[in-house]
Amino acid sequence: MLFRSEQGYRQPYTIDIANGKASAVLKGDFEAHQVLGYTPDSKTMFVLANKDDFAAMNVYKVQLANGEMQAIGQKGEFHRASDVSYQGDKLASVSGNWSNRPELKFTDISSHKTRTLTSSHDPKWKEVAPLTPERFSFTNRHGDQIQAFVFKPKDWTPQDQRAAVVYTYGGPLNDRHIVEVDSFQPTAHLFGMYMAAKHGYVTVAVDPRGHSNYGRKFSDANWEQAGKPQTEDLEDLVKYMTKNFGVDSKRIGLTGWSFGGFQTQYTMYTSPDTFAAGIAGAGPTEWENYNSWYSGRTIGKTERSKPNLRKYSLLPLTAGLKKPLMLVHGMQDPNVLYQDTVNVYRALLENGKEALVDLFLDPDGEHAMGGAVKPKAWHKKYEAFFLQHLGEGKR
Repeated sequence: MLFRSEQGYRQPYTIDIANGKASAVLKGDFEAHQVLGYTPDSKTMFVLANKDDFAAMNVYKVQLANGEMQAIGQKGEFHRASDVSYQGDKLASVSGNWSNRPELKFTDISSHKTRTLTSSHDPKWKEVAPLTPERFSFTNRHGDQIQAFVFKPKDWTPQDQRAAVVYTYGGPLNDRHIVEVDSFQPTAHLFGMYMAAKHGYVTVAVDPRGHSNYGRKFSDANWEQAGKPQTEDLEDLVKYMTKNFGVDSKRIGLTGWSFGGFQTQYTMYTSPDTFAAGIAGAGPTEWENYNSWYSGRTIGKTERSKPNLRKYSLLPLTAGLKKPLMLVHGMQDPNVLYQDTVNVYRALLENGKEALVDLFLDPDGEHAMGGAVKPKAWHKKYEAFFLQHLGEGKR
């Protein structure tokens, strides 16, 4: 069975049926939240874990007697879908990374030989993907290591004073986060690459505290202070970027979707001088309107009959906005209700922020848009907004 370890990481335990005592199989600060199977003799277990790299989940062979772990899959690749044969001697995985896009691969575990079974990606991909992101991490004010990646233009130098955009999410996402080496997320990766290649921006995607798959300390960071830990980490990130990435501290934008849309707003309202412009997509602004199973486990205690989550509403914070903000939402969204964006927009107008706030709506769009507004149009709107408020990357 799977439990959180004493260190707060999802890892497997063994349970003595006679006395109910649970014992940790693994040790270390990493997540091993999926057990793939066992050998017929029940001496060996196979798990997916991020033991060697938080951004690259691998398959490990585990000796149950002592917890010894051996990586099976290719190092530096994310094994998104994996299965082990009944005899425990073969592995099939869909795995890859930013440089080698994911394919179905077959590994003979005993010989450690891997061969690729599919070729599903257009070889012209490299022609339309001129840049590969660079991984980095920084230490926040509390001593936590925060993971991120950055796109730099080809003519970048550390002395530049460039415009920049940061993409954030910041909430628990089951076993996912943004900084994963096989993820080509449309805004964090593809739009970030586009802005760096075409306009000379430095673009960053970051996993602040609050994210899942970094242990309980991270995923529980929102509890009764939703948005605050992430804002601290974003403030520390801006300082790091200004010092190390040739970025103009007065020309940094922030964007995010869903929880990231909430986070973008929270940061723009409560730390109004940190970012020069923000785009907030489909963000829950009043948590009592959201799924109680998520908000009640992530944000704070709640009962259906008592709106205990109202104190985490963004509406009272809107008075703090100082910089341009665009609110984006699909009007048919069944997940984060469109009324949340309407309500926060009303609050911004009531606080005299009409000159700072824009509204971009998809009349037919759901939580991921996709109605009248297609991904290209959606990101062209982003491009125009950031160019208007941040300028070209290098001046």
